Order: sequence, then structure tokens, then C-alpha cells
Amino acid sequence: MNLKAYIRKLLYNYRLGKQRKWAVSVEKQNLDVLILQKLSKQETREVFKQWGSLGLKINPLFYRMFKTVEGFDPKYLSDDLFYPLIIRSLNPLNYSLSFEHKGFYSFLFNEIKQPKNYVKKIRGVFYDSDMNVIKESDAVDYLRESVKSFIIKPTKNSCMGRNIRKIDVGNDCDLVGIFREYGNDFVIQQVLKQSSQTSVYNKSSLNTFRVSSLYLNGVISICSIVLRCGQGEVFIDNCGAGGLLVGVDEKGYLREYAYDNKYHRHKQTEEGIEFRGKYIQGVAKIIGMVKKYHPKYFPNLGFIGWDICLNSEDEPVLIEVNLEFPGIQIEQLGVGKPIFGDRTDEVIDFVNRNKKDII
Repeated sequence: MNLKAYIRKLLYNYRLGKQRKWAVSVEKQNLDVLILQKLSKQETREVFKQWGSLGLKINPLFYRMFKTVEGFDPKYLSDDLFYPLIIRSLNPLNYSLSFEHKGFYSFLFNEIKQPKNYVKKIRGVFYDSDMNVIKESDAVDYLRESVKSFIIKPTKNSCMGRNIRKIDVGNDCDLVGIFREYGNDFVIQQVLKQSSQTSVYNKSSLNTFRVSSLYLNGVISICSIVLRCGQGEVFIDNCGAGGLLVGVDEKGYLREYAYDNKYHRHKQTEEGIEFRGKYIQGVAKIIGMVKKYHPKYFPNLGFIGWDICLNSEDEPVLIEVNLEFPGIQIEQLGVGKPIFGDRTDEVIDFVNRNKKDII
């Protein structure tokens, strides 16, 4: 091994170890109130047989959690295998990072219905909805004269709703101060009116579907669909902000119970709306959107977490694509099955053939 390859391998092993420790530490925080079932010797062997070829030590913590919450299945995928190795093989960073910038969505994915962008700021420059360069004062004038309220979000790193805000424009609204707060890169979008089918689960939040899709070896699969709904007077629907997540099958029917971010089950919302057997028309359109546009726009990215809402006309609208670190943990529990299902061995084989690209 030459010096360059040796240094790359050292850096890879350092990153691998650091991310695995992070994944375990996060999971321990989430599981502090659960009494975990132990794995039998046979179950431990099955997990190792399933994932051992990746060459990483298997941490039983995750599989004890899966067994406790949803039942044992060796095909469940743990975060400490997924984040440092599997997602980096499926979605190489040099590809995924180039598509994560929300300021580019409107023209990169222009066939997909999206919220209207009123104003963008990219690398310190303001743009209007047609990507014409404008002054900051033009942006302020437009928002004051034409918009009653808007959503502002960073162009990157808004995971779990971080720094996403709804702003009501009034005479006392300090738009310039808000611009300064968000720095050189942000987007300002319309406030969407959601479908009555999803608003029933919480009216104050925009309740979105997280759809996980796998595109590998020329075949597209829907891995999981979950509906996320905020609880209480919140704008954000994420579990991390106190929301709930309920699994949805491909026909559009909800599971009997939802989960919060501590893996507690909820059969109804805070307002008493039950989940069991509820049907949402429009899920088929969401699936159609994902199956059409994953291969078309992201042929070099294997796994995507799509955030999609149904608008007031029950049409799917793309909110965000998660490429660098799409989640799997709560998504698997939400639908009650392993994320890659029958394609698990295919994914493992792909990773083993391509992980050299990230070393």
C-alpha cells in the first residue's frame, strides 16, 4: 500500500469510528426509558450472518431495540452501519452534496411541483423567483407589498426543522434583521395550504410524508412511507419537535399507532384523532412522483428520503430531498419492517463492491 492509500485508509477508519460512536450515543439517549429485550444466541447469529460481510462489528443495542419495539428481524438496519458505510456507498458525498442546496431546487427539479420561491440569497447575492439578481431593498419591498407571510429556511442543514420559521409580514417586521440572522444562504417560500386529509392530524403544522426510495441496479423501490404530524401549536411536523410519525402502506392506509422520538406508541393525536384504518387519497400520486423522478434526477444516488406534502388540491408538492443523511431508524419502526426488505442482500452486495470508493 502506497503512502497516499495508507493515509486515506487512516482517515476513513477515523471517520468510521467517530460516526459509529455518534450513532450509538444518540441511540442510548433515545432508549433511556425502554427496558430492552435481550437477543438469543440464535438471533445474534442471524444478525451477524445478515450484516457480518460488511466487516464491521455488530452492536446488539440497535437489534435489542428493534426486537423490543417492533419484533426481531435480522434485516433491520442499524444507524451505526448505515451512516458511516452504507449511505456513503449508496450516495457518494461528491454527488449528494451538489444536490442538497435548496436554492437550486426550483431550476434543477423544475418538473416537480414545489412551493413558490419569493426570494433567495445564494452566496450573499439576492435573487427573485426567476433567478434575476436583485438588491436587498428590492427583496424587502416585494415581501412587504406582495406577501402576507412566508417560510424562511437555510439552504442547507435544516435537518429536523432546524431554523425553519414562518414569518408574518407586518409594519413591525424587521425583514433586514431576519436576512442578517440567516446569513448568506437562505430561501423564502410561500406558506402552503395543506390537504384537509392531513391537516386533521394537526392543523398548525404542515404535515408531510417521508418517502424513502431505493434506486439500485436500474430498479426503483419504495422502502417506507410515513406521515409526520406535529402536535400542539407548532409549525414543524418532525418527531424531534414533539411530533408523531405513523406508517402508511402503498395503498394509502395508516397503521394502528404512531411513534414519537422516544419510540412510545400513540393510537391517536393529542386531539383524539385515531390513526387506525384511516385512508389518505393521494398516496398513489406521491409514489408515482418518487418512482418517476428518482431515476430521472438522481440516477447516481441510491437512497433518498423525500419530504412531500399534499396541498389543498390533494396534489403532491416536494418540500425537500434528503441525500447526505436520510433517516432510517424511525422510518423502519413506523412501517414495522426493515428498510430494504427483500433487497437487503442486494444492498449489502452493492456496498461491498463499492465501499472502496469511500476509503
